[in-house]
Amino acid sequence: MVSSDNIIKFEKEGFYRIMVDKTKNRFYNEVIGAWEKPDDVSNYNPDTTEAMKHLQPGFTILTTIEESGPPKFAITKVLKENQQILLKAGAGKTGIVFLKGTPILQKMITNVVGKLSGMQVKIFKTVEEAEAWLDEK
Repeated sequence: MVSSDNIIKFEKEGFYRIMVDKTKNRFYNEVIGAWEKPDDVSNYNPDTTEAMKHLQPGFTILTTIEESGPPKFAITKVLKENQQILLKAGAGKTGIVFLKGTPILQKMITNVVGKLSGMQVKIFKTVEEAEAWLDEK
């Protein structure tokens, strides 16, 4: 974990980066590469839980997904638990941006899973578009 007054970061090299911006009350989640097995991301949910301690209910989420394939079945439990952590902490709007190398199937699965979980999810082409939407009151 890296911390300054308003920014807190968690990372597992090659798999994810989590950042909290306390000023914006925003959770940034960068998903990198294909997650094959739960051991690859064993700290993902504990890091998310720790990040929630620095946000207020109604926080927004910006997720970027890069060079990721559809989640393996073994990973779906990790992802479901992660969404439960976010919802329990009071997640508000979620913007998702798919970056280079993200297959269409991954995009479809992410959109459907987010909506089924009850999260207010919207897909964007750029981080800037997502940030603008999340900044709206």
